[in-house]
This record gives sequence, structure tokens and C-alpha cells, in this order.
Amino acid sequence: MSCLPLVAPLNGGDASPSARQIVDKELSAVESEVLGVVETMPAAKFDFAPTQGALGSVRPFGGQARHIMFCLHEVATARLGKPMPPHTDQEGPRNLTTKEDVVRYLKDAFAEAHRAIGTLTNANLLERTT
Repeated sequence: MSCLPLVAPLNGGDASPSARQIVDKELSAVESEVLGVVETMPAAKFDFAPTQGALGSVRPFGGQARHIMFCLHEVATARLGKPMPPHTDQEGPRNLTTKEDVVRYLKDAFAEAHRAIGTLTNANLLERTT
């Protein structure tokens, strides 16, 4: 991923990009990569987890995708001042077991993150959220 968007104007003009534009553009790049991987993984492999070597006890693929959703929701809901959806741990809702459910929830989590980024301004960028 290039750092060029951080220094080049996003609209082709002379104006510097806002904090919101920079962060939203970076989130869009991550979203494209993560969704590309999750949507490409065959549904039958969502429970795959490596079992050998240093990776002997990692989340299965679907669990890792749910973890990404959890993290997105955790940050976005704090920024938006909303309550965190109920989960028992950082793996997100364990009832999401099908690929379709995970992909839909992941897309919803990215949409929530984009809404949260929409509240950013250069003035409030460094404000603490709870």
C-alpha cells in the first residue's frame, strides 16, 4: 500500500486533503483487501486454522474475520457514541457461522466504520473517545 494518498491531494486540486478524507481512503483500501480475501475463501474452508509450527493455536479463518468485525465495531461505536453490540469476547458473534453471514456482517462493520470516519474533522481528530 502506498503512502502517496497521505501527501497528494485527493481531489486533483491544490487543496490539502482533510483528516476525514485521508482516513476514509485508507479504510477503503483495507476494506477492499480484507473483503477480497474473505469473499474469495471457499465457504468450506472458513473453519480452516493452521495446526503446525508457531501457528498451532490461532483462530480459524472465519473466526479471524469475525475478530476484524469486532475491532471495527469497537472503534466505530466508540466514535459514534453508541453502545457496543453484545459479544462475549473479541471473536464477535459466534452465531455467524456461514460465509454469507460473515461477509454480510463484515460489510456492515466496514459501513459503520465509514460512518464513524464521517464524523472526523481536522479539529476533532485527536479527541479521545470512550
